[in-house]
Amino acid sequence: MVKLAMTISENLDFAIDHVFYWTDSMTVLKYIANTSARFHTFVANRLTVIREATKLNQWYYVGSKENPADCASRGIGRIDKFLSHTLWFNGPEFLWRDQHEWPKQDLHDVKEQKLTNDPEVKVEVTLAVSTLKTESSIHVDGIKNLLDHFSDWNKVKKITAWILHAKYNLRNLVKATQTLRESMRIGSESEEKIENQVKEARKKRLLGEKIISVLTPEDIKRAEETLIIFVQRQTFSEEIYDLHIGEEKCVKKSSKLANLTMDF
Repeated sequence: MVKLAMTISENLDFAIDHVFYWTDSMTVLKYIANTSARFHTFVANRLTVIREATKLNQWYYVGSKENPADCASRGIGRIDKFLSHTLWFNGPEFLWRDQHEWPKQDLHDVKEQKLTNDPEVKVEVTLAVSTLKTESSIHVDGIKNLLDHFSDWNKVKKITAWILHAKYNLRNLVKATQTLRESMRIGSESEEKIENQVKEARKKRLLGEKIISVLTPEDIKRAEETLIIFVQRQTFSEEIYDLHIGEEKCVKKSSKLANLTMDF
């Protein structure tokens, strides 16, 4: 709706003073009004577009009975009934009046409402952590930020594949550098000579770096598996714990996976 309004505004030969948006979904209004909740990627990306292009006071609620869009989605009936359907051709009656006569609403009340148990809202988990970030925590934050930022699955896989490639190179570089330093120290070389030798080896890419210009299908597959494993660990961490460490080695009855039937 917002993109359509922007396209129309850009292609008209005259300026539009005010734009109003109407929805028959209070849930949508709650999403737009709530700036503290963290939404899943699909909803979050669309809310970003809405918030960047519109203001909260441009949004209004219209009941289903007065929403002309429902005429198309639910159907009107025979063609003669359609041709004489006032709501479809003229819109809701109150829009023909002055703005101060429109249905009253206060989105500030909507803004304060909590989105409890909403499936589109990310569950907030509070953990006690140390100030030192481990490699594991950085890895989790990196993938999480990646999934939050992009909604295109293929793009996410490609970016992840390049990150994994860089990670592979960095690990090899660190390992090869340590090996080179240790071997030269055995030969009683000076620290200055050792560091110069390391710099020279890095310039000539002699420390195990693998240079590629395009990703292979294997790279994409490895990235996809990495993302799937990450999401599984984030979503089903309790189930994984129960299966590997729990006393009964099975998921709880309250788990979403309890009634899952798998064919092998």
